[in-house]
Amino acid sequence: MEKRQAKRKKSTSVSLKASWKSGKPAPQAMSSNFGAATVQGNVAYFSQGSNVYAYTYSDNRWETLQPCSYEDFSLAVVRDTLTTIGGRTQMFHKATNCLLSLLKKSWKEHYSSMPTRRILPASVTTPTHLVVAGGKATRYDYNGLSTVEVLDVSANQWFKASSLPKHVSSPQLTLCEGSLYLSSITTMFSCSLDELIGTRRHNSLTTDDKSDQDSIWNRLANIPASHKTSLATVEGNVLAIGGNYSNRATTPVYQCNFKCLAYITSLYTYILPL
Repeated sequence: MEKRQAKRKKSTSVSLKASWKSGKPAPQAMSSNFGAATVQGNVAYFSQGSNVYAYTYSDNRWETLQPCSYEDFSLAVVRDTLTTIGGRTQMFHKATNCLLSLLKKSWKEHYSSMPTRRILPASVTTPTHLVVAGGKATRYDYNGLSTVEVLDVSANQWFKASSLPKHVSSPQLTLCEGSLYLSSITTMFSCSLDELIGTRRHNSLTTDDKSDQDSIWNRLANIPASHKTSLATVEGNVLAIGGNYSNRATTPVYQCNFKCLAYITSLYTYILPL
């Protein structure tokens, strides 16, 4: 796959019509190295270790939910049900492929297990599918996984989709106007959600982690920020938020309008030739 070279030019001032305000502090300190987050309506769910919390924006209120039997899992809301994805056992740090859903205040195996065991994978949900990508095979796996697997929610069946071009251990994934955007460190990839689902294979139970030579994931320009940023989607734009550099947390927000493939920083706009 041929990489596109970015052109660099001076940018005009670009700002988002948004501002930060303080809310009620979380029940415990949190880091994306050991937890995850997801949103449903005006409720945001956060995890840290085995603990899970719900924050209701309208009431500025935190609620401590039932702890999970695993740690370092990802969170998703699948068909209005809060669900953990993967993680590891608390005692022996063994990765799991289980999905646990919070049903009547207890965690239960409501959906079938993933083909691949993962710690802190990236995930995106749609009304019909759950997409899971990357993550770690073990707690100290710094290379990560490249496999991408999709759950057909109605059939409760997993299938293997086109793998990522590289292994990613700390991925972030977001969905923007029908396309998936995945970041790892400062690297960005994208592909069409419909095209990814269209790569469905019948050997869905394979755990082979070899990256596809015919991967449909496209390499984009690097995020102009430090690694381990979080991704979000706002009004057709993909935002890269925060991250860390030399073990320091950072606060910058970079806006990326993928309609014209323009990468906004405070100094330059990076434009990829179409």
